[in-house]
Amino acid sequence: MGLSLFSLLTLLLPILTVAEIGPFYGDDAFDAGSYGSYPVHTYMSTDVVSPRLNMLRSSTLCRNDLYWVLSPRGRSISDPGPMILDSAGNLIWTKGGYDQVYNLQVQDLLGEKYLTFWAGTDAVQGHGAGSYYMLDKNYREVHKVVAANGLAGDLHDFTITKNGTALITIYDVVVADLSYVGIPQGDMPEGDGGVNSAFDFFHINSIDKDAKGNFLISSRYFHSLTYLNGTTGDIIWILGGKKNMFKDLSGGLATNFAYQHDARWRHNRTAISLFDNAGDDSHPGNATRGLLVSLDEINMTVKVIREYMNPNGIRAISQGNLQMLDDDHVIMGYGNTGAFTEYDTNGTAICDVHFGPQSSFGAGEVQSYRTFKFDWHGWPTTDPDVRILTNGEDWLSLYVSWNGATEVRKWLLQGADEPEAEEGEWETLDYADKTTFETEFEIHRMYPRYLRVKGMGSYNNVTGEEELLGASRIFNADTGTQIWSLKPVRLEGSSSWPLLTLMVFAGIAGLVVGVREAMIWRRRKRGPSLLRWRPRGLGVPLLSG
Repeated sequence: MGLSLFSLLTLLLPILTVAEIGPFYGDDAFDAGSYGSYPVHTYMSTDVVSPRLNMLRSSTLCRNDLYWVLSPRGRSISDPGPMILDSAGNLIWTKGGYDQVYNLQVQDLLGEKYLTFWAGTDAVQGHGAGSYYMLDKNYREVHKVVAANGLAGDLHDFTITKNGTALITIYDVVVADLSYVGIPQGDMPEGDGGVNSAFDFFHINSIDKDAKGNFLISSRYFHSLTYLNGTTGDIIWILGGKKNMFKDLSGGLATNFAYQHDARWRHNRTAISLFDNAGDDSHPGNATRGLLVSLDEINMTVKVIREYMNPNGIRAISQGNLQMLDDDHVIMGYGNTGAFTEYDTNGTAICDVHFGPQSSFGAGEVQSYRTFKFDWHGWPTTDPDVRILTNGEDWLSLYVSWNGATEVRKWLLQGADEPEAEEGEWETLDYADKTTFETEFEIHRMYPRYLRVKGMGSYNNVTGEEELLGASRIFNADTGTQIWSLKPVRLEGSSSWPLLTLMVFAGIAGLVVGVREAMIWRRRKRGPSLLRWRPRGLGVPLLSG
């Protein structure tokens, strides 16, 4: 069978797919702020942006099978929002329009995975007034949790329990009689407090509940953790701060944490992890550390199991978290500094990342309240974003992305002569592995007028068929779906002479093939003849005599 003109041209012309620029690697200019306060990726197919990371350390030993989960915000970020990145820094999903966003993570509710986060205003004396959101695997907002009694939900914690309840922090301003404190009579010093913005002397920033029903509470300003009876509210013990009740077997290193965040029970409730900020603007301290301590609640002793120190000596004056993965790797998000790090089981930093320049750490330009690593599988209900743009005088480029689609492995570029073409009439023109958020295809002038893009999943082990044969999940595969229309391309001007020459050559080749097939058909119809012969090496039959 002879090749069609289009197929022949497809073989003759190389097809190019292009991905966006990758991250920086140990770039000093990045950390000096030479590329701006928030270097970003921009995309052709969509208006979303994502941080362009500076990878100071990277390793195959890191949990690269998991996604970075964070909530970039700050003065240099115009549209803060929840965000998921892969281990190479490629955008997986983001969503704007939520005002300020804190504490994005993946949580389980009755066997289903959800993206959860707080959104609202954070300009309320160091805490927040907002609500808690839960998005399902299709990125639909299925739950919006609000505080009871007309109160506003605080930004600091939203933890779903195994019982299907949620732990949240609330600031409820009440009037209190402080005469017993012995405040001097007469003129009172003026401050910035008020009826609706009372002095935050405690500053709760994390809650953890154990199997006994008791609560572990972190107080930033008391530099302490308080263990409360979940039934009576009585204090069982206090770790750290002026009221510390434990003997420190590590020379003070287990109890001298300050302005800490994210205290959690670990190791079957025999240990506690926390993010030790170690200081704030008014009380500069040592470098921020992650801390894992073991407790003996009978003998009331505590000792350090491990410290996690960033190799660059980061000092996060606010926010931050420490997450322990199932293999005991530790993830630390450095709060108001644009950094996050993964540590191995020995406490060595193996992946160290900046998403803002170190020269502006602590200035509030780029930050994320917490940063995690999670497994996540998302199936958006939207169509892929596709945009056609001019790429020089003679070429067009198609850019495709699909916000939140974690399962797409390949893109198929298909074409047909009519937008209402039957499914079998759509011809696959090109394909590309999905390795980054956005993929570019070069569109050639001989392509059909109507094009579409399909996102395809991975190899199907059940059917044994290859992915491009349609064995895997196909996205946006409705028959006749016209993702974009393109006016017929006309070849005009002297700049198109190379392509015209190639098309003329291909046309002649197609004509020769056609003549050859016709002559073979005639010869076979007439039967064998001694007067007909074919010289070796020629593709067109010749007649003698």
